[in-house]
Amino acid sequence: IDVLYDDSNERPGEKFANMDLIGIPYQIIIGEKSIKNNELEIKNRQNNEIKKIKLDNLNEIIKEIK
Repeated sequence: IDVLYDDSNERPGEKFANMDLIGIPYQIIIGEKSIKNNELEIKNRQNNEIKKIKLDNLNEIIKEIK
């Protein structure tokens, strides 16, 4: 799969808006709270559904969305 990693110094809201403009179909969101809980969030831009998943399940989820 193709990945675009946004390491800019922009605020999170600006980063999300930029990804929406580019048309990224899925966003993997990793934040401080998520990391503490061994989780991350995956946003499906088609239906705006956000799922919290355990980091251990990331490979399975990526296979599903290919």
